Amino acid sequence: MRRGIFVAAAMTALLSACASPGRWQDRTKAHVQEQINTGRFFLAARELVDLDRAIPNETPKLWSALSADSVRSQLSGQGLAFISDQGWLGEPAVDQTLSTVSVLEQRKLISPEDAENLRNALFDKVIPSVIESTLVYSPDFVRKLPHGRSAGLYEARYFQVKNRVVEAQKANPLPSGYASDVEIMADSALALGPRSAIHSDFVALLPTLKLSTTQATSGLVGTHFGEASGKALSARRGKVFIQTIPDDPLLTADLSAAIASKLPLATFVDRAEGAMPLTIRKLRHEERSHPERTETVTIAQHEVNLAAAILVMPRNASFLYERRTGGAELEYAYEVKAGMDAPAIFRGTIVQTYRTCVNSRIVNVYGGILPANFIANDRMAADCGGTAVSVSTSAMRKDFESQLADWIANRESLARMR
Repeated sequence: MRRGIFVAAAMTALLSACASPGRWQDRTKAHVQEQINTGRFFLAARELVDLDRAIPNETPKLWSALSADSVRSQLSGQGLAFISDQGWLGEPAVDQTLSTVSVLEQRKLISPEDAENLRNALFDKVIPSVIESTLVYSPDFVRKLPHGRSAGLYEARYFQVKNRVVEAQKANPLPSGYASDVEIMADSALALGPRSAIHSDFVALLPTLKLSTTQATSGLVGTHFGEASGKALSARRGKVFIQTIPDDPLLTADLSAAIASKLPLATFVDRAEGAMPLTIRKLRHEERSHPERTETVTIAQHEVNLAAAILVMPRNASFLYERRTGGAELEYAYEVKAGMDAPAIFRGTIVQTYRTCVNSRIVNVYGGILPANFIANDRMAADCGGTAVSVSTSAMRKDFESQLADWIANRESLARMR
């Protein structure tokens, strides 16, 4: 009974220790003290502000250390040096630094004038990054910037990003940051209001942009510029008529479904009238199966891993196994013509192989056989480490159709329907 009580008490103490919030706070307290001891007072203050939110009852001594006259006189200068030394400042780092400056000002560890100088230095540092939009800053963050700065910032940011978007539209596929750049332009237009020249410019530009259906119906663009973004989609919608030569109804159906999943603005139709022609001409399509081969591999005892050779194998015994290999190959060439694009050829070879090993065994010099369930050496590991499942021409054909659909969806006349 007493043992059960002891175990229960120990478990309770263990769970309480695991649930205690003190461990990281204790490490942070020690690091803040180290920063103070080595004269890095502003860095100590940045960590102490976060620590103060978690355990305010345990930070008075650390704040007291930062309140000494010899320390207070250095806080502003160290803060300016910290801001100057940063290669870039993301939104979390800026928020933390602004919070640190505000707390130091509230605690009268720096003067209002020093606090304003620190904020101005921080804004001077971060505003070029906001304009370039090389880092992601939320709309709420940009709106927190002083009004006198933000008015010109939105305009500069808009045209900087607009140039990037216009250039990106020449690429196929679009760069990964294209959608977020369009959202940044929308944010600038909304911030400056419907009567601004920026707002008018963005509304006029929208129908020419390559918006996805998701972006045109959601986010800042879809929510606040629905009519103009709808025009952007309408301008890129189109009907597509696929013709395979020679006629292959199954390939036509499979490609229509595969390409449609990549081009949401395309509608595939059964009639050529009023539709973009997409002609797919088969030049070569040869499927070859490689019959399965089985060969016996013999490994002498001195070639087997030393430990296995000593512990498992009789003297002068051999290690044998059957290696099975096979595969399939598809060689293809198709000429594709989409709309007014020049004909282009999609060609290549898909090779799929498999190999596996069976019936591993040890054969002694007298003909006795023992089963073996280990890898004899590196050669056997290479022989037996490949794909063990046999391949099929139907699976390979699906792979080919997927590659062809990807390639066709990136043709210039079709890519606009993404």
